[in-house]
Amino acid sequence: MSDKRPADSIDERFVYAGKRRKYVSFPLGGIGSGSVSLTGAGRLVDWSIRNRPAIHQFNGYSHFAIKAERDGKLLDARVLNGPYEGDPTGSPSTRKFDGYGFGANRDSLAGVPHFDDVTFVGRFPVAELEFRRDAFPGKVRMTAFSPFIPHNDRDSSMPAALFAFDIENDTRGPIDYTIGATLGNYGCDSGVHAFSTSGTLSALHFAPADLSRPAAERGDLTITTDGDGVEHVDYHFRGQWFDSLGRYWREFARPGPLRERSYAEPRAAQNMFRQPEHGTLARRLRLAPGETRRVRFAITWNYPAGSIYWFNRDQPGDPEYAGEAPTWRNYYAT
Repeated sequence: MSDKRPADSIDERFVYAGKRRKYVSFPLGGIGSGSVSLTGAGRLVDWSIRNRPAIHQFNGYSHFAIKAERDGKLLDARVLNGPYEGDPTGSPSTRKFDGYGFGANRDSLAGVPHFDDVTFVGRFPVAELEFRRDAFPGKVRMTAFSPFIPHNDRDSSMPAALFAFDIENDTRGPIDYTIGATLGNYGCDSGVHAFSTSGTLSALHFAPADLSRPAAERGDLTITTDGDGVEHVDYHFRGQWFDSLGRYWREFARPGPLRERSYAEPRAAQNMFRQPEHGTLARRLRLAPGETRRVRFAITWNYPAGSIYWFNRDQPGDPEYAGEAPTWRNYYAT
C-alpha cells in the first residue's frame, strides 16, 4: 500500500472528507436487486434489500471491525467507522427507546471505539475509504463495490455488496490482525444461523426461524470470505438492551481467537425491541513488518418475493393494503 491517501491525484469532486463526508450515502447492490448504503464514515445504512425502501434504517448493528495483537497482548480494537455523524436515532423520526434518557441507539455503535478520521472517495461503482488513527498499529483501507460489469446485465444484477480490506503493518514487529464482519439477520429477532465451508470459501448463513411469515418477509442473507484463518461466531449473546452488543465487543476486543457461540434452538420469546439476531465471520492473519495483505467479504441476500403494499392506496399517506398484499417475484430469484 502506498503512503498516499486515496484522495491523492483524484478529482476533488469525488473526495469526501471533514464535513463533506456526512452527505455521503453510497449504494451497493446489483441492478434491480435492492441495496445497502455505505456512509462517508463507513457505516452500513439504508438496508433496502427486502423489496421496499428502507432509507436511514439499520440492520441491527451490522459493521466491520479490526483488532491488532502482538505476543498474546491486545494492541488496539476498533470498528471500521469514522466519527459518528448524523441523527442518533438512525431514522427520520424518533423511535421508542432511542436516546433522550434511554441511551443512544445501539445500532449506531455509540460507545464502541471508532477511528478518528476517514477519507472517502466515491466513483461509481467503487468506494474507497482510508481509516486513520495515530495510535492504531497499521494502516487500513476499505474498497467497496457493486457487481457492475458493463454489457453483462445478469452478473451486474446479483444481490450482493462486495468489500476488500487492505491491511499494512507499518510497525517494526509482526502483528496478528483480525478483521470481523458482523451482520444482522434482517428483520428476524429469532433466526437460524449456520456456518459452512466449500473449498477456499467460508460462509455464515442467516435464515428466519419463523417460517409462517408472509412470503414478502421471508428471505436469507450470507456473509462469505475466502482464505484461511477463518473464525466465526454463529450467534451473538441473546440478551436485552445492550447485552448483545456489549458482550460481543468485550469478547472481540480481547487477545486470541473469537469465542464461538451457537444455540441449538431458535429464540423462544420474541425480542421486545425487535432487535435482529447477529453473527460474525472473521479472518485472522499475521503480517510481518512492512507486509500488506488483503481480506475480502461478500454480503449477499435473497428475498425472492416483493409485496405490492401500496395496492389500493388512492392518496399518499393512506394505510397500507389490509391483509396480505399481492406479491411479485424478483428476477434474480427466477
